[in-house]
Amino acid sequence: MDTLTPHRRHSVDALFVENQEAGIFRFSPKVYCDPELFRDEQKRIFDRCWLYAGHESELAKPGDFLTRRVGGRPLLMVRGADNRLRIFHNACRHRGGAVCRERSGNAKHFTCFYHYWTYDNDGKLSGVPDAASYGPGFAPGEMGLYEVRHESYRGWIFVCFSRDSMGLVEYLAEARDLLDMILDQDEGGSVILPGAHEYSMRANWKMLMENTVDIYHLNSTHSRFMRDYLPNVLGLKTPDPRSANDGAMSPRGLGNGHAVIEYRKFSGVADEAKRKAWQAKFGVERANRMLDYTRTLVLFPNTLFIEQRRVIRTTFPTAPDQSEVTGYPLMPAVDDPVVRKQRLDIYLSFLGPAGFATPDDNEVMELIQKNCAGLPDDAMIDCSRGMTSEHPKPQDEAQMRAFWRQWRETMGAA
Repeated sequence: MDTLTPHRRHSVDALFVENQEAGIFRFSPKVYCDPELFRDEQKRIFDRCWLYAGHESELAKPGDFLTRRVGGRPLLMVRGADNRLRIFHNACRHRGGAVCRERSGNAKHFTCFYHYWTYDNDGKLSGVPDAASYGPGFAPGEMGLYEVRHESYRGWIFVCFSRDSMGLVEYLAEARDLLDMILDQDEGGSVILPGAHEYSMRANWKMLMENTVDIYHLNSTHSRFMRDYLPNVLGLKTPDPRSANDGAMSPRGLGNGHAVIEYRKFSGVADEAKRKAWQAKFGVERANRMLDYTRTLVLFPNTLFIEQRRVIRTTFPTAPDQSEVTGYPLMPAVDDPVVRKQRLDIYLSFLGPAGFATPDDNEVMELIQKNCAGLPDDAMIDCSRGMTSEHPKPQDEAQMRAFWRQWRETMGAA
């Protein structure tokens, strides 16, 4: 049910100026700073949309488990003894204590340290100290862990905290074709490598969604990496993104706020040796597109896949001006060691708290956050690049506008 008042819906509309004929798309900096919008986002976005939670390769064997915060909620993800994957709220049914405080492992059961209530790895309550003290209405079979709605797509696990939201496949819309194109390249399947990048930034979560698909800033903000480290250390040549202006490769929306940018890969990538085999398997056009271009995929609201870096990236807000960011390296399960090293070099040298790019981006976003908080009430941020172009370029902003239109609609604009 839409709980926003007509005035509130109007106020969301008023945050945006869009004029297709004039090629203007602008929005208020309040989208980054307003505490009321932040509270609405939790209810209308993170409580209702599909959120990336993990990968099936992280839970390969019966008993494997992960604990992870998703959408602000502590979750326990576990593959039961019956080999079925389940996701639970990591909260004991007695007083709400955590039933698992380890980050990962393998277990047959989980015990809340507060009062020693114990649950099997299928979520059923299996042990209660001094159970005879409970009355006849106490039914252990009805006191299992609260299960969370979840679905998987080709190994990617998503959760949704709403029971009446659309299913995952419908939600992914046209993004499924892009995911298929990416994952088809992983012969033998995909796997999350051990470890993750975890850090926070003093900036709004939506800035990271924009920044990750912003090609426009690469040669200015990351000039040392692009012009020195890539060619002189990694031995890779970066193509001019302005050369990738094929209409089929234009940045575009994929429905439900998802979007993609496609641009030419670095030269010298090792998968070139697979061209003939892939052309026979996928057809010449699709195989060449898989090999010659790379994609950065936006999955609304807060998940990104950077194919060139082989990383799944999520961001969750903890305050209007504070966000948690995590990056998970997704690699082909079967890979030549030399190729794997190249993939990791490209990933680790650019992303993460110690990479060339992440510290630059965090500094920029945190400065923007401070500036936006002090701008006049009628100030507007511009997001209009390429709006009148029939075939937007990768450094244009069509992908960002797709995200913002979905955000505006989901937040209750009239």
